Order: sequence, then structure tokens, then C-alpha cells
Amino acid sequence: MISSRMLRDTVAGFDTMPMTTVERIASLATDRRYAPNRVLYRAGDAADGLYLVLSGRVRVSRQTGSRSRVLHDEGPGVLARAEASPAPEFTLGVSQSALADELDTAREVVVRALGALMDARANRRTGRSRFAVVRPTVLRAMAGR
Repeated sequence: MISSRMLRDTVAGFDTMPMTTVERIASLATDRRYAPNRVLYRAGDAADGLYLVLSGRVRVSRQTGSRSRVLHDEGPGVLARAEASPAPEFTLGVSQSALADELDTAREVVVRALGALMDARANRRTGRSRFAVVRPTVLRAMAGR
């Protein structure tokens, strides 16, 4: 079951919706888990629902002839990664270069963004690609939540 709290904390924009709306969506939602490389749907397929990525990653690609081109990856983001971690520390789960690829940006942008989080004392580095959330309210504010 998907909780309204999980939706509000993970999906951008849900924190500004009335709680009754979020609760209604949560009551209708179905928690699904997919094997790696599973195709959810293809262009032109009839819609069978709305997919929200609460954990993990979904790669969006376009197949043209025999070629497949990755358009972007979708995931819950750094805040959700931190909140999903059972420990006070969390890992990005990928290198900064891979995170930049996931976000379709340059590695330098990721480095600057992580630096800004540490400068604001929202996070602190605890090891290679490992961080601890020091001030979750600052992190949420910076994420626009």
C-alpha cells in the first residue's frame, strides 16, 4: 500500500495539494515493483494508468527502427534517497557522472549542487558518494518542498 505521506514526501507537487486529494490518490494507487529492463509501455500503447516513481529508476527511451535512444531517467531524487535510507547516512547509489547522466546534465553541475547543499549545511559528506542529511528542513526548502 502506498501512503499519502510517501506521496507527499516523494512526488514533486503533491506537498501543495490538499491532504484529502493526496489521500484519495493514495487509496487508489497500486504499489508495483518491476524487474530490471522490463518494458512498462511503448509509444502508441493505450494508457493503463499513471506511473509515479517512488524508488529506483525508470529509463525512458525511444525505439526507432533497430536503434534505441535513451531520452532520460526518472527517479525519486536525492531527498527521497535520503528519506528512504534506514540509516542517518545515504548513498547516491551512483557516481557523480552517472547521476549527471541520469539528470541529463554535466558532472560539474552535480558537483556544484552537492557543494551548495553542504554550504547550506543541509548535508555533510561522510565518505565517497555518501552523505548525511543534517538539516532536513533546509533540504526540503532547497528542493522546493
